[in-house]
Amino acid sequence: FFIYHHFKRAMGEISKPNATFELYVQQLFYAVFPWISFLPMALIRFMGWGDDDFKGRRGLRLFIMLSFIMPFLFFEVQSTKFNHYIFPVIPFVAVIVGTYLSELIERKNKSFLKLEMILALLLFILVAKDFMTHYKHFIHLWIYYYSRPLPTGINPHPLYYATFIPMGVVIGLPLLSMAFERWVLKRDPDDPLSRLRHFSGYNFALFFVLAVILAGVNNYWLVPRVTQTFSQKILWDTYQKLAVNNEPICEYHSWERRSASYYFNNRNFYIDSRRPTRLDAFFKKDGKLFCMVERSDYNKLRSKVKEKFGKDLYIVENSHPSTYLVATEPLPSQKVSEGEYILKEKPVQAEPADVTWNNRIKLVGYELDKQSYKVGDPITITLYFEALEDIVDDWEIFLHLEVERGGRMIGDHLPANGSYPTGRWKKGQIVKDVWKGRVADRLAQGRMEIYVGFFSGDKRLEISAGRDDGESRSLFASAPLFRED
Repeated sequence: FFIYHHFKRAMGEISKPNATFELYVQQLFYAVFPWISFLPMALIRFMGWGDDDFKGRRGLRLFIMLSFIMPFLFFEVQSTKFNHYIFPVIPFVAVIVGTYLSELIERKNKSFLKLEMILALLLFILVAKDFMTHYKHFIHLWIYYYSRPLPTGINPHPLYYATFIPMGVVIGLPLLSMAFERWVLKRDPDDPLSRLRHFSGYNFALFFVLAVILAGVNNYWLVPRVTQTFSQKILWDTYQKLAVNNEPICEYHSWERRSASYYFNNRNFYIDSRRPTRLDAFFKKDGKLFCMVERSDYNKLRSKVKEKFGKDLYIVENSHPSTYLVATEPLPSQKVSEGEYILKEKPVQAEPADVTWNNRIKLVGYELDKQSYKVGDPITITLYFEALEDIVDDWEIFLHLEVERGGRMIGDHLPANGSYPTGRWKKGQIVKDVWKGRVADRLAQGRMEIYVGFFSGDKRLEISAGRDDGESRSLFASAPLFRED
């Protein structure tokens, strides 16, 4: 264990993130924000090299500096790089920045204050801009599922604005005061605002309060809203309701997740999705069976189970962003009846469309719930497909919502919310598919174009007739998108 998880990780022999050298520079900026604004000058001020560097207080400073630099360089040269590996250096960074701010407040000589505040303000704006672009930079500090999609309906930006702007003002206040004194008051020594030229204890106190508020926003408002992305509790709650006789449950994944083991009290039967040799031992069992499976592996697992055991897999919980809870028996509500997902003809109110995939599936119409949208609005897209023949394989639907001026939103989903996958479509059926989402904040204002296509894993179903952009997807609708800011 020690050799495998230390030496082999260091040498890059384990298939783990292998980022470039600057990764931990970025992560240090995010982890220590907003105090990172003062770190460059703090490092310079912290060590005043001289003859007594290795004695007394200087010796302590050297120890703290080395305690920061050596682990930082050690992790930088490792082949395996996870963002949270850099956490051991943060206490020493805190000491360095804290010492600098204490001395800055007490320092009599303010000759370099303007340069220090300019550097601090520029660095603050640089890092704050990243957080305003996406809150993932904070979340990715403490998780290692970097590719897992985060909830799109969460928007901490108004709360960030409410703390970032005052923080920037606190850092820039000495600069504003200097400019006001020089150009307006002509350096009047009796100027009542002259004390604002310094970074005083009042500046620090206000900055500290704002930093505490930001930490509260991230830890008590943001984190609870994304925990469902990384926890299996949603699946556990659904299983508790449906497994009235404590039916067996499996976990089909590339490695055992601690969250699943915790909630299911180690009752979950683990099947390695890379080497599914234990499929027989589980799916040969009689009666109703449950399984947790990654969204991307669902079609593959369903095909194997149908082929080897003659059983189908029905999605009974799909609100988790990355994992389905499936069962070998459908819910009463999943017994598809004509009129719910299967129609005799396309509704009159639907907009016409004409796109065919592989001469088997045809998009015959669609509906948008609004004529125009604003960023953050809920959006519902209804699609109507015709099966041109009996479909035996399973495909997922992808939606791409794009704005030419910038931004893409992805709406990958199973047809009919997983209740009626393509592998059950019969020739002549009109299948209704409804996708609901929320317009992502990252999209720019402009014309929002909506593309549709089918995929399974890395493979896309080719378009045989109709509008094709060359990537096996079709532009079938568009709508104006506005921003309020």
